[in-house]
Amino acid sequence: MNFRTCFRHCASDVGRCNMTQHRINTGDYPNQAIPKTFASCRKEEADHLVKEMVDNGIIEESSGPWPPTVLVKKKDGSTRFCVH
Repeated sequence: MNFRTCFRHCASDVGRCNMTQHRINTGDYPNQAIPKTFASCRKEEADHLVKEMVDNGIIEESSGPWPPTVLVKKKDGSTRFCVH
């Protein structure tokens, strides 16, 4: 297959382009940021997902006054990590 590298093979294998770097300017502060906490089991799951994405070069660590993350169960039972 000529375009094998264009398709995802596993959950951590997402499409990415490393030919250029960019930043998304989101402004100075969010409109609203309400602190939320996870139950301990969900916190462990969120930590695992963040570590996996950092290790795979999908995201990088940062801190700021942005809204919390949300974990959403998908139909297949896996978890989607979202920033609300």
